[in-house]
Amino acid sequence: MKKFLSIIILLCVGIAYGQDDPNILNTKIAQLEKTIARQERIIEKLNTKIAEQEKETKRLLALCRQNRIETNPKKMARQPKNDGIAKRFEGHLEVGQIAYLGELNDLRITHIIDKQNAIVDFRIWIRLEDRYLPRSGPIDKEGHIYRDDPYTETVWVRGISTTNLVDGSYIKTDKPLKVAGTKTYDTASGGTKTVFLIEPYEPSQDSNKPNQ
Repeated sequence: MKKFLSIIILLCVGIAYGQDDPNILNTKIAQLEKTIARQERIIEKLNTKIAEQEKETKRLLALCRQNRIETNPKKMARQPKNDGIAKRFEGHLEVGQIAYLGELNDLRITHIIDKQNAIVDFRIWIRLEDRYLPRSGPIDKEGHIYRDDPYTETVWVRGISTTNLVDGSYIKTDKPLKVAGTKTYDTASGGTKTVFLIEPYEPSQDSNKPNQ
């Protein structure tokens, strides 16, 4: 339909300017048909590319939902950038570590102590290096791929509100966290257990340079 309308317009223009020579009009129509065909091929390629991008976007969003990655750009922008603090916890915990919770790490409450304390399973995903193939774990927004078996350690979290949370809930925070030391508590079996103590970190708390 578009091609037919274009030809009609060209004929009208040719007649209006006195170019009613059939050979001239046929040449212009042939050129126009080639142009239209070329544009249609370009549009087809663009539509194919858009479909592929939409498919990839859906795949990445599904991974984000699966691994509880924040996909709201406004919320993600709240995290400070280039402040000298590690973007995520990597590997096993050590006293003195300072980092953000990270996209793929999470704090799952196993027992709420009070409004500011909870015993938590800290799940830390380990990033794969290039030499480890095949890669089948989750992917963060920067394209890094992680092992599909996260390292999990029980920790005590202090200083983050547990209001309206229950056992099994996930603690969310945009602030950096610090492994401040250890905490010993009584277990249900009558014994004791010592775990790492994690608290929100403020740069003004000490003058030590954060670990990278």
